Amino acid sequence: MSQVLEMAPQSRAYESYEGGEFSYRPVLGLAIVSVILTLLSLVGLLFWPFLAIAMLSIAVSGVALIQLYRSAGEYRGLGAAWFSLVLSAVTLAAGIGMQVYLYRTEVPPGYERISFAADISRKGFIVEKGQGAPHPDVAALDGKKIFLKGFVYPEKQTEGIKNLLLCRDSGDCCFGGKPKPEDMIGVMMTGDKTVTFDPNRVSVAGTFRLNRDYRGGDREPIYLIEGEFYSPAQTDF
Repeated sequence: MSQVLEMAPQSRAYESYEGGEFSYRPVLGLAIVSVILTLLSLVGLLFWPFLAIAMLSIAVSGVALIQLYRSAGEYRGLGAAWFSLVLSAVTLAAGIGMQVYLYRTEVPPGYERISFAADISRKGFIVEKGQGAPHPDVAALDGKKIFLKGFVYPEKQTEGIKNLLLCRDSGDCCFGGKPKPEDMIGVMMTGDKTVTFDPNRVSVAGTFRLNRDYRGGDREPIYLIEGEFYSPAQTDF
């Protein structure tokens, strides 16, 4: 009898613990995922493709919030989900705003932005008297101060480069490809300016010229730029 009487208080205490303020509520898995995605999305402030993770985090956080409110307190994680939603939205807005600002301010004064792919490469060549000639739209750039982006064709020299070959994309220069004439531009830095090889996208500004002495040699450019400005590209656009 004494043993039965001693067990009764323990049973009541256990029931009180189970139904009281210390009852366990699991954290919603989506809330945890949203926090992880949000932290990853912060890299988008440095590398814009990661801003896609911020968009995904916003969606996951939104779904998590809906599930949490519908669960009527069955799960925890409301604060984490709201934190993820707000921080992801701020990261996305800041990242886009930064890219817009850099795009609008990266062109040096006095130069016209030109797209290597759309305004030069895709124009191709026309045939005149049985010979290829630059497209009229490209020929019209002769003598104009332009700004464009591309990739430097790798050579043995990496420092103090005076003349370089600028290619439309990394596939033409960085992976052993042979650029087409419309996909490369010879850049001759003016004055005492020299550059350092950069395997990433670069920006170049200068006066556009047609190579009047073009003979069609290997990697001989038909388009030239008298380079006055060179730097790593601020944006990929």
